Amino acid sequence: MAGLPPLVSAGGGVYFGHTPEGGFLRYTDANPYDGSGADLRGPDTVDAQGWTQVLLSARPGTVG
Repeated sequence: MAGLPPLVSAGGGVYFGHTPEGGFLRYTDANPYDGSGADLRGPDTVDAQGWTQVLLSARPGTVG
């Protein structure tokens, strides 16, 4: 999907990304194993502009 920020996931079809303006976003994938982004939903705003962490990381298997 064009226009998405870089995303990171801990699994379970939940993805997080941040914008250059400092927004922290969450996306969900109804079927993360189908290889298609057509069922990706979001963004849901977690933090509109106060996210200052530059890098995101996730521990695999911690989201269900």
